[in-house]
Amino acid sequence: MLANPAQLGTDLPAWDAAWEPFLLWLGAVLSLDLYAYKPHQIRRRLLLYAEAAGYDNPLLYQAYLEQNPEALKRLTGRLTISTTAFFRDRELWQEFKQDWLERLLHRSAKPIRIWSAACATGQEVYSLAVLLAERRALDRVQLIGSDWSERALQQARSGIYRPEELEGHWDRLRPYLQAVGNHWQFQPELRDCIEWRRQDLFSSSFPKSCDWILCRNLLIYLHEGAQRRLVQRLLSGLKPDGRLWLGKSERLSGWKALGLNGLARHLYSPSLLSSSQLGV
Repeated sequence: MLANPAQLGTDLPAWDAAWEPFLLWLGAVLSLDLYAYKPHQIRRRLLLYAEAAGYDNPLLYQAYLEQNPEALKRLTGRLTISTTAFFRDRELWQEFKQDWLERLLHRSAKPIRIWSAACATGQEVYSLAVLLAERRALDRVQLIGSDWSERALQQARSGIYRPEELEGHWDRLRPYLQAVGNHWQFQPELRDCIEWRRQDLFSSSFPKSCDWILCRNLLIYLHEGAQRRLVQRLLSGLKPDGRLWLGKSERLSGWKALGLNGLARHLYSPSLLSSSQLGV
């Protein structure tokens, strides 16, 4: 029986001796900054995957991955967090629709750009598309969804989801879906309005001049230094009057020093604006 990640020790001698070279190799192969994640979490996950493959030494596990592309591909798909849902934190979506989206649509005659960073399998981006379709404003907004995982992005591009993934929002989503076998797919009108990008948030170039950036429930997996580095990068993609929407349970320490105004516990803007400009 496989060990629970929480029960795996992180002081295994073989892993202690070869951990740094292994992590550097894996990060280079995957083009992913593994040092941004909380060390104990990434280590426990890799220990679990190595043990499942029958290895208790990182160098032997590395050799196995080098010789087995399919195993490396499976590890790639499992290593990053891909947890999302339609209209996750329903009350925040209602607030976004009633307050911020209406204000944005009335304020701007120019094309509006909204980017969902680390969007996983795309439910958050399609939630945005549904809101815009309800307002007949799809043609006014450029929607961008990005994630590091190509596997997750493949599902996002297809727009195909299982019935259980739609639970709790069926009445709202149904007008924009079409049946595909035992699954449901978003209609071309919504799929075609979204640009999907494979992206490492710590090294790839960013969309610029965004009115809103959503980066929800990623920071909780990063150590504090990586959180600050990522937020500073995200700020560079915002317009001066843009908004950064984080996860409901995420708290930024020292957000003023990062150049942010706190509009709500999950919502920030660049700090160069006055309160009257921010609408608060």
